[in-house]
Amino acid sequence: MGTSTLDAFDDRRDRVAHVGASLIIIETFYTVTAAYLWAQGVFALPAAIVPSWPRFLINLLTGLVLAGGLVLTRAHRFRQFWGALPALVLAAAVAAGVRLGIFVVTRELPDAPGILWVETISGFVFCLGAGCLGFAYAAVRRAERLEARSAAHAAYQRELALRTLETEEVRVRRSIAEGLHGSLQQRLVIAAVQVDMFIEETRRRGFGDEDVEALMALRRDLDDIRENDVRATSRMLYPEGIEIGVVPAVRMLLRRLPTGIATRLHVGDALRRRDDPGNSEVRPADRLLVVRIVEEAVTNGLRHGHATSFDVRLDLEGESTIVVDVANNGAAVDMSRATHGSGTRRLRERVELAGGTLDVGSDVEASRIASGEIDGRALHHAHLRARVPVTRETITGLGHLPSDG
Repeated sequence: MGTSTLDAFDDRRDRVAHVGASLIIIETFYTVTAAYLWAQGVFALPAAIVPSWPRFLINLLTGLVLAGGLVLTRAHRFRQFWGALPALVLAAAVAAGVRLGIFVVTRELPDAPGILWVETISGFVFCLGAGCLGFAYAAVRRAERLEARSAAHAAYQRELALRTLETEEVRVRRSIAEGLHGSLQQRLVIAAVQVDMFIEETRRRGFGDEDVEALMALRRDLDDIRENDVRATSRMLYPEGIEIGVVPAVRMLLRRLPTGIATRLHVGDALRRRDDPGNSEVRPADRLLVVRIVEEAVTNGLRHGHATSFDVRLDLEGESTIVVDVANNGAAVDMSRATHGSGTRRLRERVELAGGTLDVGSDVEASRIASGEIDGRALHHAHLRARVPVTRETITGLGHLPSDG
C-alpha cells in the first residue's frame, strides 16, 4: 500500500470515526431528552416544552445536518483540538441554526418567554458538545492506530535486522568453512608431503626409523589435524549437506555417528515437500539452526546420557514452524546442567531469539516418538523438542545461498 493510498485510507477512517461518533452522540442526546420530556408528561409535571413527534424528528434531522457540516468543514483533519475548534463551532452553529429555523417555520416552539434563546443556546451546545466528543473519539482511534502501526514497524525492523544477521552469519560460516576445507587443508597436505620427502631423504642418507621417529610422529599429527580437527571444525561451522536442504544435512550428521549408535530419522511429508533437495524453500539460516538443535541433542545424549539409540523426528507444523524432536535411551536429564551455563541454554536463547521454543526433559510420555520397550524398560528416557519458525523462500536454484559479493 503506497503512502498516498495509506494517507487517503487514514483520512477516510478519521472522517468516519469523527462524523459517526458525533452523529451517535447527538442523536443519543436528543433521544434521552425526548424520553425525559415525555416522562414529565406522563406524570403530569409542569414543563415549558411539550414533546411531540415532529419535534423529535426535527432533532434527529439536526444530527444529520451536524454530520454534513463536519464532513464539509473537515474538522477530523486537525491533529489538535484547538485547531479543530473553529470548524466544530461552525458546524454546530449551522446545525443549531437549521434546527431553530425549522422550529420557527413549523411553529413547534411553545409560546413561552425566552424560549427562543433557550432553544438556540441548547441546540448549539448540544451540537458543539457532540462534535467535540466525536473529535475526541476519532483522536483516540487515531492514536491507537498510529501506536499499533509504530509497534508493527518496530517489530518489522527487528525481524529484518535478525534476518540480515542470520544471513550474514551463514555467509561468514560458509566462508570460514571453505577456507578451512580449502586453503588450510591444502597447506597441511603440502606440509605432510614435505615431511614425507624429508623422511625419505633422511633414510636415503642412512638414518634408521628410530632417527626419524619424531618426524613420523609429526607426519601422523598432521594427518590427524587435517582429517579430524580441521574437518570437524569445518562441519561445525557449516554442516555438510546444508546447501541441499535441512533433511540431507541432518541425515549426514547422523551418518557420522559411530556404527554402534543406532539412529532413526522420521521426516513428515509436509516438510519433505517444503525441503525438496536442491530446491529447499527453507532459508539457510533456518536450516543451520535446525541442524544445530539436532547436533546439540545428540552430543548431550552421548556425552551426558551415554545413549546408544536416537530417534529424530522432523516435521512441519502449520505452514511456518519446523518441529524437531530428538529422543534417546540415555540417562535422565540433569535439569540443572540443562539450564545453567550449558550449550543447551545458549541454544535455547538462540531459538527464542528467532521466535521459537526449546524444551529438554526426561518424561517418556512427553516424547512424540512411539519407542516401545526392551526387556520391560522404556527405550527412550530423554528428549529434546524444539519449534523453529521458518520463513518461506522463493525457489531460485540450488540452495539459494547468500551472495558473497
